[in-house]
Amino acid sequence: MHPTPAVCGLPKATAKQFILENENYKREFYTGFLGELNCQERTSRNTNRRNVENNAYNLVNTVSNLYVNLRCMQLSDVQASIYVGGGITKDSMPKKEWEETVNKAETMKKVLF
Repeated sequence: MHPTPAVCGLPKATAKQFILENENYKREFYTGFLGELNCQERTSRNTNRRNVENNAYNLVNTVSNLYVNLRCMQLSDVQASIYVGGGITKDSMPKKEWEETVNKAETMKKVLF
C-alpha cells in the first residue's frame, strides 16, 4: 500500500531514488495513513426477519479501512509545520500544480486560526 503512486510516483523504484537524491528534507510528515483498525463488521444471511433460527448464520469479520493522507501537520510548542505536495505527471501544468499545493496549505492553515 505504501508508498502509493500519489506519494512516490511511478515507476516506484526510479521515482523513490530520484526523490531521495534531490529533495533536501526528510518526508517523515509528508504523508501517512489513517482509518479504523480491526473493526467488527456483522453481516447477516438471514433475509427473513421472522426466521430467527437463521441468525446462527450471521458472520462477524474483523476489517480495517485505511486511507492515504496526503496532507499532514507537525505541531510543537511554538510552531506548526505543514506538509503538502502536488502530483506531477507528464500532463501536469506546473503553475496549476503550484496553485493546488498553495490551496492545500491554505486549507491546513485555516485549522490553526
